[in-house]
Amino acid sequence: MKNIKDHILLGVALNILGTIVGLLIVALIFTSYKYLSFSYFFTDVFPRHDYTTKILALCQIVNVPLFFFLLRKELYKAGRGMIFMFFVLVIVTLIYLFL
Repeated sequence: MKNIKDHILLGVALNILGTIVGLLIVALIFTSYKYLSFSYFFTDVFPRHDYTTKILALCQIVNVPLFFFLLRKELYKAGRGMIFMFFVLVIVTLIYLFL
Protein backbone atom coordinates (compact mmCIF):
# COMPACT_ATOMS: atom_id res chain seq x y z
CA MET A 1 0.00 0.00 0.00
CA LYS A 2 1.33 3.38 -0.98
CA ASN A 3 2.07 5.84 1.79
CA ILE A 4 -0.40 8.72 1.42
CA LYS A 5 1.74 11.14 3.42
CA ASP A 6 4.67 10.91 1.01
CA HIS A 7 3.87 13.65 -1.48
CA ILE A 8 5.85 16.51 -2.99
CA LEU A 9 3.31 19.05 -1.73
CA LEU A 10 4.03 17.94 1.84
CA GLY A 11 7.66 18.92 1.36
CA VAL A 12 6.68 22.23 -0.23
CA ALA A 13 4.35 23.02 2.68
CA LEU A 14 6.97 21.99 5.27
CA ASN A 15 9.59 24.17 3.60
CA ILE A 16 7.29 27.20 3.58
CA LEU A 17 6.30 26.57 7.19
CA GLY A 18 9.93 26.03 8.19
CA THR A 19 10.98 29.24 6.49
CA ILE A 20 8.28 31.19 8.33
CA VAL A 21 9.31 29.64 11.65
CA GLY A 22 12.94 30.39 10.84
CA LEU A 23 12.03 33.99 10.06
CA LEU A 24 10.29 34.32 13.41
CA ILE A 25 13.30 32.80 15.21
CA VAL A 26 15.71 35.15 13.43
CA ALA A 27 13.43 38.10 14.23
CA LEU A 28 13.25 37.05 17.89
CA ILE A 29 17.03 36.72 18.17
CA PHE A 30 17.66 39.98 16.31
CA THR A 31 15.14 42.00 18.29
CA SER A 32 16.26 40.63 21.65
CA TYR A 33 19.92 41.30 20.81
CA LYS A 34 19.32 44.85 19.58
CA TYR A 35 16.41 45.60 21.98
CA LEU A 36 14.05 46.43 19.13
CA SER A 37 10.40 45.63 18.51
CA PHE A 38 9.07 42.99 16.12
CA SER A 39 7.30 45.66 14.10
CA TYR A 40 10.56 47.56 13.61
CA PHE A 41 12.24 44.37 12.39
CA PHE A 42 9.55 43.63 9.80
CA THR A 43 9.07 47.22 8.62
CA ASP A 44 12.61 48.62 8.65
CA VAL A 45 15.22 45.85 8.92
CA PHE A 46 13.81 42.99 6.82
CA PRO A 47 12.90 45.11 3.75
CA ARG A 48 16.41 46.57 3.52
CA HIS A 49 18.09 45.21 0.43
CA ASP A 50 21.35 44.25 2.14
CA TYR A 51 19.69 42.33 5.01
CA THR A 52 16.92 40.45 3.21
CA THR A 53 19.13 37.90 1.49
CA LYS A 54 21.07 37.17 4.66
CA ILE A 55 17.91 36.78 6.71
CA LEU A 56 16.35 34.43 4.16
CA ALA A 57 19.50 32.32 4.14
CA LEU A 58 19.38 32.05 7.94
CA CYS A 59 15.73 31.05 7.77
CA GLN A 60 16.63 28.00 5.70
CA ILE A 61 18.70 26.51 8.53
CA VAL A 62 15.45 25.42 10.19
CA ASN A 63 14.66 23.27 7.15
CA VAL A 64 17.79 21.11 7.46
CA PRO A 65 16.53 19.05 10.44
CA LEU A 66 13.11 18.79 8.78
CA PHE A 67 14.72 17.42 5.63
CA PHE A 68 16.72 14.81 7.54
CA PHE A 69 13.59 13.85 9.49
CA LEU A 70 11.81 13.20 6.19
CA LEU A 71 14.72 11.10 4.97
CA ARG A 72 14.77 9.07 8.17
CA LYS A 73 11.02 8.37 7.81
CA GLU A 74 11.61 7.41 4.15
CA LEU A 75 9.39 10.19 2.83
CA TYR A 76 11.52 10.75 -0.26
CA LYS A 77 8.94 12.61 -2.34
CA ALA A 78 8.36 15.08 0.47
CA GLY A 79 12.14 15.53 0.65
CA ARG A 80 12.14 16.31 -3.05
CA GLY A 81 9.48 18.95 -2.43
CA MET A 82 11.68 20.55 0.23
CA ILE A 83 14.67 20.58 -2.11
CA PHE A 84 12.51 22.05 -4.89
CA MET A 85 11.33 24.90 -2.67
CA PHE A 86 14.89 25.48 -1.49
CA PHE A 87 16.01 26.00 -5.09
CA VAL A 88 13.01 28.25 -5.77
CA LEU A 89 13.94 30.38 -2.77
CA VAL A 90 17.58 30.52 -3.92
CA ILE A 91 16.52 31.69 -7.39
CA VAL A 92 14.11 34.29 -5.96
CA THR A 93 16.80 35.51 -3.55
CA LEU A 94 19.35 35.84 -6.35
CA ILE A 95 16.89 37.73 -8.53
CA TYR A 96 16.09 40.04 -5.60
CA LEU A 97 19.79 40.52 -4.88
CA PHE A 98 20.71 41.59 -8.41
CA LEU A 99 17.69 43.77 -9.17
